[in-house]
Amino acid sequence: MHVLPLLMVASLACSEPPSDNPPAPPPLTRPDIVLVVVDTMRADRLSAEGHHRPTTPHLDALAARGMRYARAYAHSSWTLPSMVSLLTGLLPHEHRVGSSRLAPGHMGALPERRHTLPEVLAGSGYRSAAFVNNPFLSERYKVHQGFDPYDHATASNQYHRTAQVTVDTGLAWLGSATDDDRPALLMLHIMEPHLDYAPPDSTKGTWSAAAWPASVNPETPHEHVYIELQQKKRKPDPDLARHVVDLYDEEVLATDLALGSLVSALDARDGLADTVIAVTADHGEEFWEHDSFEHGHSLLGEVTRVPLVVAGADVSQGVSHTPVGHVDLFQTLVAAGGARPVNGTQGESLLSLDHHADRTVLSENLLYGPPAVSAVDRHTRVVVDLQNKQRSAWAVADDGSELEEPSGLRAQGRIDTVYTALIEARGGLDDWAPEETAPSEAELEALGYVE
Repeated sequence: MHVLPLLMVASLACSEPPSDNPPAPPPLTRPDIVLVVVDTMRADRLSAEGHHRPTTPHLDALAARGMRYARAYAHSSWTLPSMVSLLTGLLPHEHRVGSSRLAPGHMGALPERRHTLPEVLAGSGYRSAAFVNNPFLSERYKVHQGFDPYDHATASNQYHRTAQVTVDTGLAWLGSATDDDRPALLMLHIMEPHLDYAPPDSTKGTWSAAAWPASVNPETPHEHVYIELQQKKRKPDPDLARHVVDLYDEEVLATDLALGSLVSALDARDGLADTVIAVTADHGEEFWEHDSFEHGHSLLGEVTRVPLVVAGADVSQGVSHTPVGHVDLFQTLVAAGGARPVNGTQGESLLSLDHHADRTVLSENLLYGPPAVSAVDRHTRVVVDLQNKQRSAWAVADDGSELEEPSGLRAQGRIDTVYTALIEARGGLDDWAPEETAPSEAELEALGYVE
């Protein structure tokens, strides 16, 4: 446990004479904070969430030691706006970092006046480092503010630093400053299981066949197969769809193995007694539930509902089904680090959350198609097209899926309630332009995004 001086005036009991050397005040303790963000990992791919395969035994074990939030949502369905919300406690229309039809060819960049999580925790005595891989987390988008070092590795769909190497590199930093008593914030962003699905030898073949289905030309590069799947607005033949999902699950399993080594190393340090670890994803992935593949196309549950596990010092154990978002995780880590809340930010600490509260979570900003905004509560999802202001609604099932339209006598009332909460949270239905911009073509090309 790290100890920092607490600046205070010690009160003296009346029975004690004053002293030239009053006793030192009690120490202020701060846990190390480890934030792991897995790129493109759907919540329902966790075996603890009911997936029929044992894809995440290590993450499930960590969840059993802390809190698992079964209705956690990202504030966008692609990396850049989602990660900025997580790091600032602001919703996309507030930080205005992402894609905008009002700034073609560019993405938003984070203004320096915005305070990031490491900058906030620095006021509480923290040192911070990030080890990330996604091109949308490069320094050109200014998401690195407050991290030192900020280790951004080159990545594309065909190449990226592996989950295990990312974990090992982060752990090396965490253990390197033996003469530094400051608590640490360590952020790891892991590229598996983002396209292309290419599981390592340690997990490849666990569920997938050795060869691609016969419908795939053996001479076609696999990255071209994925591009074709992105472009087609229909589900492929069952064998190909099954093979793609098998490979994705093997990527999730590879991620879980790396998470297992991370938790083991943290346990060896202090058994998580003086560490808070949070594991989540920047967004999910669609497998043709609504006639699309990949992410960035919509704001429905398969691309915005994400895993969220928080464990370690002072974290209760259990499962919460209350809708929460990444701005709540931001406030949680601020509170865990003993830092002051930032004025104007959104969310509330999960450590003091009322798990029976009726909450609504907002998501917005698409990479493809017209701009949209969405809100979800326990029962209903409402999506609004910002161009024509038309809205659609989906019922949220007990397992978190969103496949049916709301029905029954209470459906319209629930839709109106979520719609009203959306308008109030956003202040209207206007689209926004970035406050600052950065060119985006290189990142889009590297990650294979196609219209």
